[in-house]
Amino acid sequence: MTKPALMAAEIEDLLAAEFPQVFKPGSGLSIEHVEFGGARVRQAFRPDQLRPGGTISGPTMMALADFAMYVAVFSAVGRQP
Repeated sequence: MTKPALMAAEIEDLLAAEFPQVFKPGSGLSIEHVEFGGARVRQAFRPDQLRPGGTISGPTMMALADFAMYVAVFSAVGRQP
């Protein structure tokens, strides 16, 4: 198994430095697990992310998917802003 180019804490530092408008305290985004080319991330629930019927909004889900891809790519390629 290939070791990740960056670990979760290193990716968090990179994201906080390069994307402070998105990855910041209070954003609710977190990295739970990183492996080479893959990641498990989480978006903490906030009531303002709900749509009628109690479903999570599409923009919230797409933002989480975008975040997950950034983390997965950085785990494979390393520190490449």
